[in-house]
Amino acid sequence: MSKEYLLKVKNLSCERNYKIIFNKLSFNLYPRNIVFIDGNNGSGKTTLLLCVSNILTYSGEVLIKKGIDNFGYVGHRNGLYDTQTVDSFLYFWKNIFNYKKSYQAIIEYFNLNKFIDVPVSSLSFGQKKKLSFARLIMMKSKIWLLDEPLSGLDKKTKKIILKLIQEHLSLGGGALATSHERISYFDKNKVTRVKID
Repeated sequence: MSKEYLLKVKNLSCERNYKIIFNKLSFNLYPRNIVFIDGNNGSGKTTLLLCVSNILTYSGEVLIKKGIDNFGYVGHRNGLYDTQTVDSFLYFWKNIFNYKKSYQAIIEYFNLNKFIDVPVSSLSFGQKKKLSFARLIMMKSKIWLLDEPLSGLDKKTKKIILKLIQEHLSLGGGALATSHERISYFDKNKVTRVKID
């Protein structure tokens, strides 16, 4: 395993409404690795991701490898505009992230060819999740923060998302994920589990 981390979390603690959510968590995220945040519903898994991304206040340290200036994030809410079509959504984010390639390959990867002119409001939950990951591809971030990325998806869509995560890792990226899914999909030597009680 490379000793050069993408992300180092040291003694991370978070308190909200005078309640300690988690206390002194420490872990490293390395290239080609995934860190799974494990815990019961309401234990603070999403809060941890929001602290790491500096959205919520915390104590402790979150150190990021020099040269990495953004995180890719996919959460429970997909952050989509209902009135946008699939095509207008992809066109918008292609320009925001200065994505040089054609997004036609992304459309084909996610099997969205038949839905290119369909508004987001008419898409299924799984199709909306695919769009969230399409945005992640165009963002080209080394670090992905994934909040229950497989929850509520059918087997076929899960397979597509898992393949995409594995491809991201194989290219030297890393992921910090909350998930109730089995981690046997990933090489156990590339998995770290962090437990929140």
